[in-house]
Amino acid sequence: MPVGGSASLSASRVTDQDGVLRLQINVDGGLVQTWPNWLAIAFDRLQEANGAWQRLKAATASGVGEAEASVLIEEYQAGLQAISSAVFSLDAFYGVISRMITVPEAEIAGRKRRNDGRAVWVADAIIRASARMPNDVRKTVAKSIHRAYRARDLAVHPPHIQEPFALHPHLHNTRVPKRWIDYNFEASMEIVRWVAEAMIWVIDHPQPRNRILTTWAVTASWMLHRIVDPFMNADPSSPLALRGPT
Repeated sequence: MPVGGSASLSASRVTDQDGVLRLQINVDGGLVQTWPNWLAIAFDRLQEANGAWQRLKAATASGVGEAEASVLIEEYQAGLQAISSAVFSLDAFYGVISRMITVPEAEIAGRKRRNDGRAVWVADAIIRASARMPNDVRKTVAKSIHRAYRARDLAVHPPHIQEPFALHPHLHNTRVPKRWIDYNFEASMEIVRWVAEAMIWVIDHPQPRNRILTTWAVTASWMLHRIVDPFMNADPSSPLALRGPT
């Protein structure tokens, strides 16, 4: 059973070919949560983007133009995948917690009438499921979730139009497609970090009166922290040098 999964079992008495009565364990069904898998993929791709970024700095210092172009593409592709996987994870996470919270029918009707995007539903669920989240953090979390979904949508459904080039922040007087900057290591790191922190708020600080949520959070905490803790900690020597979770 993969990480995030569970199975329901039953037992029955059967007589084997020798006429001996035995207890047989049956697997009746299983439940798989895919958000840990997508989150792990996001961090894997983020490490690849970081590796390309490090090679870009080395190539720039050596003045090797062909190497710069190669690693720029590597960084861009890894960033595309890191951001998309992070939002896939958040979407799967929402699919789990949305069944554990209650949203007023009037609010649901209003969102449908306004044709609110997925980010509205996800950000609201994260906030409703979390306890002790300060107002300024709520605004930041909601804003970051909307930003993540916009980045994912542009990665998966980009407009086929001509776009201007932009000066690369780490290359001297060099213009590159703006998307290479929007999906570089630094941009993807920010989005993956905020996706993880949104989940951390729910799992580490679930609404205490929501028994279903608090029970689930106990297992979900292990599932989440085994993935993020190697990266999101206060140690400046951590692989991606991310700040510690809130």
